Amino acid sequence: MRYPPLDKLDITIDDSAQIVNNLKYLIDVSDYSEKIKLLALASKNWGRLKIENFFLCSEHQARYRAYLRDDDQILCSPIDLRGNIAFDPIIEKAIYDFYHTDEISRASPNKKDVLQNNENPNPIRHMLMTLMTLMETYQQFIQNSSSMHVGKSKSCSLKPKWIKTITLHDI
Repeated sequence: MRYPPLDKLDITIDDSAQIVNNLKYLIDVSDYSEKIKLLALASKNWGRLKIENFFLCSEHQARYRAYLRDDDQILCSPIDLRGNIAFDPIIEKAIYDFYHTDEISRASPNKKDVLQNNENPNPIRHMLMTLMTLMETYQQFIQNSSSMHVGKSKSCSLKPKWIKTITLHDI
């Protein structure tokens, strides 16, 4: 699409300054990946440092913007090359709440049985059934919430450290 030359448009300096300020505000309120998309709209003559200072973005965002600009990928979504997708915080909260239900664990009767965690004392809880293993706990979680997909190892790794499993040796 061809646009008319700038001298043919009836735009004042105040109008162009307002457009630039609105773009800066839009970049400022956008999330991380959206910022990178919008930074690609900046002039091709601008370097990384000028982009960082003008739009107040991180060095990584400015570098990634230069990479997208060189590949002529304006307004393209940045690609996440980490391989693994971030774990859903809703599922993480559901597992945390599941371990704290009275069906799964109980508070320790010992008043002094507390785990200090960054000045936050957490009372230690014990798994309710004496022979309940983490595998059985995982299977019960899957039965209770079948719509959530989570693996066994992830479920076990999300168990808070103040919830203790009772082994046969402890009985």
